[in-house]
Amino acid sequence: MEKDHHYYQQLEDVVLSAPFPIGVYTGRELTVVLANQALVDAWGKGADIIGRSYLEILPELEGLGIYEQLWQVLDTGEPYIATNRRVDLIKKGIKEVHYFNYTFTPLKAPDGTVYGVMNTAADITELVMAKNHAAEAEEKLTLAIENAKLGTYEINLENGRIKTSGIFKEIWRITDPITNYDLIGKLHPDDLHIREQSHREAELTGKMSYELRIIHNNSEVRWLRINGFYIDSPDTKSLFGTVQDITEQKSFEEELKLKVDERTRQLLRSNESLSQFAHAVSHDLKEPLRKIRFFTGALNDMLEPDSKARTLYAAKIEKSAARMHSMIEDILAYSVMDAAAFSVQKIDLNVLLSEVLGDLELVITQKDAVINQSLLPDIQGAHVLLSQLFYNIIGNSLKFSREAVRPHINITSHLLSKPSGDCIKIEIADNGIGIEKEFVDKIFEPFKRLHSKDTYDGTGLGLSLCHKIVQRHNGTVSVWSEIGLGTTFEIILPVTQIQIGL
Repeated sequence: MEKDHHYYQQLEDVVLSAPFPIGVYTGRELTVVLANQALVDAWGKGADIIGRSYLEILPELEGLGIYEQLWQVLDTGEPYIATNRRVDLIKKGIKEVHYFNYTFTPLKAPDGTVYGVMNTAADITELVMAKNHAAEAEEKLTLAIENAKLGTYEINLENGRIKTSGIFKEIWRITDPITNYDLIGKLHPDDLHIREQSHREAELTGKMSYELRIIHNNSEVRWLRINGFYIDSPDTKSLFGTVQDITEQKSFEEELKLKVDERTRQLLRSNESLSQFAHAVSHDLKEPLRKIRFFTGALNDMLEPDSKARTLYAAKIEKSAARMHSMIEDILAYSVMDAAAFSVQKIDLNVLLSEVLGDLELVITQKDAVINQSLLPDIQGAHVLLSQLFYNIIGNSLKFSREAVRPHINITSHLLSKPSGDCIKIEIADNGIGIEKEFVDKIFEPFKRLHSKDTYDGTGLGLSLCHKIVQRHNGTVSVWSEIGLGTTFEIILPVTQIQIGL
């Protein structure tokens, strides 16, 4: 008796100290007589399980055949082993999916009768889930590769053996056994250097990607995109990759390129014709306009100085003729802006600005305007274009000044350091009438007028010309304005120019 007690104590010690779930159940009711902490944790039913029936503790196992496995061990005395078995356990009212490897081992009395079952288990849930996720990911990857019509290959660089997918064989129109010699033999002779160069680079980077042509037996030429990466480890030295037939894509790209080239040629011809048309129209209009202005002057001389015909009608004719002359000049300048070639030269902006203010001297004097300027830097550009830029913007500030308010125009500059190179930011700020917010983004549009031509002279091309000039100098121009407070033009130009806006 003492010997049996000693044996039972040893069994209990082994069960309780084991790091994996172990339990001992006796009788047909499978009463739990021993259970270690690992089993208590695995079941998640609480610590009060000793003396209770296995059937009572785990009712969710009914119908899964597990009860029957235990009874079979009791009846036959033969152990039962299960691997990767899914067991859904109810823990705190929530079903949890688990996977176990478990064993039911019969416990026998000295006379050979089976009095109980020892249950050992290993929770392999995380391992099974990881395998399932890996299998799912592999399945999705395979599906994606197949949908993308990608052929896959693996080349063992030690023995030269090549493993490929079915799509790979379809693309290359080749069957097993496949050798490097077979593949290279299909390459277009003019593209062999592409493969060689890519493989040389891959030896340094571990990756390769290139496009080339292959020739099939019927002389059909196909374009392929080939990607790959090297694995060099103690276990293997291999090249893995994909191949894709991009013949249709290449054909589409070539067709698109031809269409773009043709549209570009058409656009250039159209622009050239439009420029020639604008130049011809502007030039042809000058002569009749000159006659209108000449005979209007002659008519003025013939009329009485205070007559209504002279002060009203003739004056309106002269004003309209002057406006038409200005419009013709602006249209001509705008039309030749894209076609003209301008040389790049170093420009002292202080000298250039002085020349512009000299041209505007009359209106500056008439309006008693104050021009403040900081020291401006030297930059590279086209002198005639930058003169036109300053002339138009400063002229606008003078034109759109407020009544009974002395015009003030401030010209400042700041050096900006950018990754592409140093730039100069020039701000021209006035205290004029300002621009309504909804029109600020539209002032650079050709022929865009914000005011009646009877109130302010102009053609609506001046600021559009400014925008073109800045663009041709690879710069930007923007505007801030507020009604009744004034307008600020911000111009950013590179200090160094390679070429003027081609």
